Amino acid sequence: MYLKHAGASGAMLELVPSLRSLASAVRFHHRPWQGNDAQGSADVPQAARILKAVVDFVWKERFEGYEVALKSIEVGAGDEYELEAAKALLAVLTSIRDGSSGGPPNP
Repeated sequence: MYLKHAGASGAMLELVPSLRSLASAVRFHHRPWQGNDAQGSADVPQAARILKAVVDFVWKERFEGYEVALKSIEVGAGDEYELEAAKALLAVLTSIRDGSSGGPPNP
């Protein structure tokens, strides 16, 4: 089921009218955002590109630590992660770390 979680989650969101607009972001968050893949990377929604960077950061932070996760986003910016999505995530993380976002500080 793990390999189908993005599609299944997107399908569930389609069933909830107030969440329907999020379905494509969830459905496509593992799809490559660039290149000439057979799955139509040009059609990957911006929200899915952002979600991929966030999900990958959280996963890496959990298992490898904050600094490793941060570095992976920095290194992958423009390649593995769409440049604008990576920049936005890094800006938010910096804001949280510096305490200027209004969110909880990073431990």
